[in-house]
Amino acid sequence: MKNTVLDVVIVGAGHAGLSLSYHLKQVGFKHIVFERGCIGESWKNQRWDSFRLNSMNRLNLLPGEIHEIPGMDRTNGFNAVNGIHPVNESESFPTAAEFADKLENYVSTNKLPVIENTMVISVIKDDDYGIFKIVVKDDNGLTKYFSRQLVIASGSQNEVKIPAFAKNVPGGILQLHSSQYRSAGNLPGGAVLVVGSAQSGCQVAEDLAQKGRRVYLSTSKVPRLPRRYRGRDIMDWLLSSGFFDIRTDEIKDPALFQTTAPQLTGTTGLTISLQSLAAKGVTIVGKMESVQEPNAIFQDNAAE
Repeated sequence: MKNTVLDVVIVGAGHAGLSLSYHLKQVGFKHIVFERGCIGESWKNQRWDSFRLNSMNRLNLLPGEIHEIPGMDRTNGFNAVNGIHPVNESESFPTAAEFADKLENYVSTNKLPVIENTMVISVIKDDDYGIFKIVVKDDNGLTKYFSRQLVIASGSQNEVKIPAFAKNVPGGILQLHSSQYRSAGNLPGGAVLVVGSAQSGCQVAEDLAQKGRRVYLSTSKVPRLPRRYRGRDIMDWLLSSGFFDIRTDEIKDPALFQTTAPQLTGTTGLTISLQSLAAKGVTIVGKMESVQEPNAIFQDNAAE
């Protein structure tokens, strides 16, 4: 048991958790960041080989970092270790491994209080004392911490979700979640069915098609974004419009919370869409709804 009452406990050492930790340290708040795996866990162990972020380096900066521009004054104490991106790299899309390394370096450089391989297993709010009782588990067992504030920064997609019909797929067919896929060369021979046409599904389908595999993509209604529009990257347009500044409580239409992430990729730096995938030989089929061995059943809505 840790009897000291912390100011803040953060769950998750991704870019959100580390950004908050940086600011808390700047103002002297006692805090800890718990990470159930290693720093950058999902980027290190849940991405395929060709994966690249959808945003370029200059937009992936954490608090205290800058990107270098020609003629800038470098006498302010920043250097490459502190997160300066040379101008010729600022427009590139980093790989998952590069981004994970960046997070690790950020923690080391700023001496942030991250505890790795520690899972938060319970949280109880003690209203009488106004503190949270937080129990964590690591290789040494269970430990209890106390904190005045708790921030969950574990992300909204940190658990694998498998459709119910997956259990009806014949055992002789290899099934992988997108977090387990690495490359076309690691799959057995034959055609590949990708279920889901949001960002991961489209990017995996494109990777497979570029390696010469026969690919079927089960899709549904998913929006798409152009990679560039009127000479600017789409991420710049979203930033300029204030899209990322919208708060949850400002959303008036509940249906917007169910909107699927739009199709987008940083791997090629080009627009990705069902049309572009079809042009590369990917066969587009409707939404997969069930498996009746030996057949997969799809909705007749691919044209939509």
